Amino acid sequence: MEADPAIPAKKRRSLKPAGLLVLFIIVAMAVALALKPPATEPRTLFLHPDGLLSLGSREAAKFTAAEIEHWPRSDELQPGYQHFVLDAPAGTLLSAWSPTIEPLAGLGYPYYQLRVEGDSLNFHLPGMGSGHLTAGSTPVVVDLRRSGTPFTPQGENSDVVILIDRFATCDQVLEAARPHLRQGTSLTIGDETGSLSSGTMFLFRTRSEDESFQPPKQSLAARLRGILPF
Repeated sequence: MEADPAIPAKKRRSLKPAGLLVLFIIVAMAVALALKPPATEPRTLFLHPDGLLSLGSREAAKFTAAEIEHWPRSDELQPGYQHFVLDAPAGTLLSAWSPTIEPLAGLGYPYYQLRVEGDSLNFHLPGMGSGHLTAGSTPVVVDLRRSGTPFTPQGENSDVVILIDRFATCDQVLEAARPHLRQGTSLTIGDETGSLSSGTMFLFRTRSEDESFQPPKQSLAARLRGILPF
């Protein structure tokens, strides 16, 4: 078929570089997308038996919890990066995460996911979220303490309260919480003092905690900017 005489030869020649540029951008986007790591894994902290941490992979370089103090504050990052996954082997004491969570909280990170061998629980810390209390409710109490005074519900509580002591392990807490991890159920995990010095922590799960853990939706243009390698 003869070329359209209405298109000057010079213009037809200029179409080839433009077509190559478009093809290059498409290929670059495909490669960048294929090489892009999972959205949540880089925000995963792995706790090792020696108390050291690694970020993104259990095989990554180890570091101490004290080094977290030099990380960026949460308000310096893009929205959607305000949470961390805390991954530990079965048998790890929940209190072993205290040295990690304290500097993260100091930097303004509110949301976390506790994970053991694929089992997980989304939560936030005291004073860094809202809606975990239910006025006038009588909570379901699960007591994992080896000993302790009887728990007396106050005027406001979560729907479920899991009492722990410094001997509670991450997998024990997840097992106790599993029957209650449904949308619309609030959950509190901790002792009656809430003091880190007692060897335990307070963890709160709101009735819509899983929603706060999801990264915000991005526009198509924003997603394309994140994929492009330049």
